[in-house]
Amino acid sequence: GHHHRFGDMALASCLETIKKSGKAQLTNYASFLSRNPPRWEVEIIENSSWSCPHGVERWRSNCGCNTGQHPGWSQAWRAPLRQGLDWLHDKVAPLYEELASKFLNDPWRARDEYIDLILDRSPQNVSNFLERFQFHPLSKGERITVLKLLELQRHLLLMYTSCGWFFDDISGVETVQILRYAGRAIQLVEELFGANLEEEFLGFLKEAP
Repeated sequence: GHHHRFGDMALASCLETIKKSGKAQLTNYASFLSRNPPRWEVEIIENSSWSCPHGVERWRSNCGCNTGQHPGWSQAWRAPLRQGLDWLHDKVAPLYEELASKFLNDPWRARDEYIDLILDRSPQNVSNFLERFQFHPLSKGERITVLKLLELQRHLLLMYTSCGWFFDDISGVETVQILRYAGRAIQLVEELFGANLEEEFLGFLKEAP
């Protein structure tokens, strides 16, 4: 598992052994699903999770769920952190849409399909992606702006990474990492729109014990 030191090495060795032995076939969910179509339909209970009996409160409130490492500690920092991230996300969304609409025929679909560039940043793939979504042939400066806009959206998504909320303190490495994502988003907002959101964002964090 990824929580264990050298877990990646153990997994690599395991996969290599399976491959060489021929006793099992390696697959993935998509491949399995293509050969075994679903026969039943299930309904997922909204606002529920596997790790919090309070629904999804673990990601936005001091619901009582914690690691148990520090008895008596509070997760009261979650609410202001979530409020700050939601504020940042909602503040940026209309700015992104307005500017991206000048270059892209579908800014939100481009955001969703940006994963194609994250996985392959070769010049040819970047060009193909931009040509698919551009309104008109983009200048070098416009291409840079579009890529910055998409990176901005990527960091706005990354700042909601689940493990940032699981542990006992806001200064833990996981929560610090999602704050770094938020910080990078704030930097890109300033570069793209000339707006400084840092001070107001920090106002939310000041409420986080």
